[in-house]
Amino acid sequence: MDAEAVTAIAGGLAMIAVLVWPARPRAAARFGVHSTGALARQVSPARLVAVAVPVAALVAGIVIYGAGIGLAAAVIAALASWALAIRSRSALNVAEATQIAQFTSGLANQATVAPTVVEAIKDAAPLVAGRVGKAARTMAEEVWIGSLPEAADRFAATVRRPLASMCANVLVEAHAGGIQWAQLVNILDTEAAEAAETARHFHRHVGRMMGQIVTTLLMAVAVIALTGLLAETAGAWLVSTDGQTVLLAAAALLGLLHVWVLGRAQRELK
Repeated sequence: MDAEAVTAIAGGLAMIAVLVWPARPRAAARFGVHSTGALARQVSPARLVAVAVPVAALVAGIVIYGAGIGLAAAVIAALASWALAIRSRSALNVAEATQIAQFTSGLANQATVAPTVVEAIKDAAPLVAGRVGKAARTMAEEVWIGSLPEAADRFAATVRRPLASMCANVLVEAHAGGIQWAQLVNILDTEAAEAAETARHFHRHVGRMMGQIVTTLLMAVAVIALTGLLAETAGAWLVSTDGQTVLLAAAALLGLLHVWVLGRAQRELK
């Protein structure tokens, strides 16, 4: 492997890291040492795929054509992977925000008829689907054999969303008898419904845009590839040093145009 290929691989890996891993690392002094479970959640299969695809594009491009095309392919693949990851995360946000809204709606209904908070949880939890529903059903089982505050804390830690933490706090305070919990649950239900609508609005206007970005990138690659295959002179120029330089510059420009949009969309998801 010559020096040019080594430089291309190093540069490509650096660009891939910036594109598909844009979140800033958390400071250890503030958040403490990550547990094995927290590390496993961060290094998810989706994130591994988002890294593997650009790396594969980089290596394949360098081996088959050259360093310039390898770097260009890596940038395009990283942008597409990032856009698909945002779309997937947005869809997950919609699903879980809707599930939390279903749970708080059930609690609001039960708050007027259930004799205890434990009964309200037991009756509302089976009506919720998905990961939130599973966590709610687990909490409903645990409150019968253990402490409600501990079960509520585990529910909030499992769901890991602000409204889930608010819900857990309301349930704990209600169980302690310190508040008129029916009124507070109604407020929580309103907040959860608004959060679900906000997530749906984001997905309609931003999440779907990610699919359009991926389609545009794939169409650009397809047009260049077809041009190279159908026109022998154009194909020879594309794999030449000048052609690869132009392709790399075009990929870099696409990266600059999309990074701001993708970065802002990802920040909105947090």
